[in-house]
Amino acid sequence: MIIFKDISLLPIIYELLQNLALLYTIISLFMPVILSNQLRHNYFKFYPKGILFFSLLALISMLVPIQFNQIPDVTVDLRIATIILTSAYLGPFNAFLVGAMTGIFRVMLGGLGWIAWLPAALICGPLSFFIIKQVRSHTTGMVMATITCTLVSMTIFAINTHYFHAFLYLSPLDHPNNFYNILVALVTCNTLAAVAYDRAINNIIKHQKDYDALRLKADVDGMTGLFNHNKFQYELAKALDSAKKSRKMLCLLMLDLDYFKKYNDNFGHQAGDALLQEVSRFFLESIRPQDIASRYGGEEFAIVLPDCSEYEALQIAEKIRRKIEQHQFYGCEEMPKGKVTISIGIACYPTNSADKESLIQKADSALYAAKRSGRNKSLVYSPYGNVCFMVKP
Repeated sequence: MIIFKDISLLPIIYELLQNLALLYTIISLFMPVILSNQLRHNYFKFYPKGILFFSLLALISMLVPIQFNQIPDVTVDLRIATIILTSAYLGPFNAFLVGAMTGIFRVMLGGLGWIAWLPAALICGPLSFFIIKQVRSHTTGMVMATITCTLVSMTIFAINTHYFHAFLYLSPLDHPNNFYNILVALVTCNTLAAVAYDRAINNIIKHQKDYDALRLKADVDGMTGLFNHNKFQYELAKALDSAKKSRKMLCLLMLDLDYFKKYNDNFGHQAGDALLQEVSRFFLESIRPQDIASRYGGEEFAIVLPDCSEYEALQIAEKIRRKIEQHQFYGCEEMPKGKVTISIGIACYPTNSADKESLIQKADSALYAAKRSGRNKSLVYSPYGNVCFMVKP
């Protein structure tokens, strides 16, 4: 089977499939780990992991090139496809850097004469990004970018054949058949690779988004939008382990709405659900970005405060307590003292406990001491009895 003059098609197809299979496997195995949270977020941000990943793909494609047995010392690889993929997913700036790395690798593997490839390597990334963004269909854009970048690359090589005698076999004047055959082979192989790898990456993104959505659904309480009990247990254990390693304090708030059963009985479960949702919003507005708010169960909540002292925990607890006490919730005038209130128990590591179960138990103990002593207050656990610390507004 003959594709062009003196070039057999079957060996090219065989080696192309081998190359595609190898790089497809690498993309499928490693891209979800290092790139899934970066792709298409900010095209003009520096992504070192992404640059390293696509540069390694280009290097591997050069280490296992597609041989042209009928033309001595001629190989074709998929480095252009790799640069185009970088531009499509990490933007022109990162693609420019991957092109530079690809040029360096090519010189290291093939000798200083391959410096002739460097201008094409630097141009391909920004050029392909522009083309892909101008075409409505992403796949069509990838194809057009590959064809254009290959033509640009071969034009640069054609010019350089006058200055680099090692590339004389590519001269369109001296060896037009070689030039034409290699051009078409490059367009064909890199286009197929770009489209195939693009599909692979898109599938990874889709599966990652589906997984993240399922994981979020499994971790979040559907009623309040806070983390659920299982996620709380996991995050507390992780935060406690981090506090032990860094030798920093950690505080735990256990919170319980006062007379919530009475509120439900008076106004119904839908009103009770709305109250839980509003209260949860106050939690999120009052805590720090690194804090973890969860629904512990029913009307009881838990908030993990990493790197937080007892005094800071009391300030956060009182901020929450006052905000709820002062808010005019639906039906609050029929509640005791004419308002909705919350009681909060506080326990800290390492002051009160060194393990998760004990920390929860002591924060819970402080919470129920607050309940027994009149509700609507914040208490810090103490081995000598729970003491109420009131933080001035």
